[in-house]
Amino acid sequence: MPKTILLTILTLVVFTSCNLTQDAFEKDYYQRISGIKIPEGYKVLESVDNGEFLTITVLEFDKAECKSVMDSIKFDLIPQGKNPNLIGLYLLDKENEQILKNKRLLRNWGQTDKNTWNYVLDTVSCRLYCEIGYPDPGGN
Repeated sequence: MPKTILLTILTLVVFTSCNLTQDAFEKDYYQRISGIKIPEGYKVLESVDNGEFLTITVLEFDKAECKSVMDSIKFDLIPQGKNPNLIGLYLLDKENEQILKNKRLLRNWGQTDKNTWNYVLDTVSCRLYCEIGYPDPGGN
């Protein structure tokens, strides 16, 4: 009996810890680091924190809100064929990795003393890719 209980508890711990970094979008943290106010009216498609050096979230806005997003965040156009430099793309589900195939991308990026951010708006799908790079305690 104690072995069954212990096995059940361990199984629950393993399965729940495997998904701790998914769907954990911390809007306040993203806004505080980047200084960018993220408009309301989004759906979180995916949020991943690799627990080491970055967190990336994909937000989807409906077509009516897309213009509001473009107006509220100061973006620069990414020239066609240029990489948006989202380091965390490999962490996302294949469906959300498709940003590189779209031709109209806008970007807002920057850094503070400790963090970096890279927000890329896919104006075709109205998906906002928000990436925050954590501080490097080793100074590299």
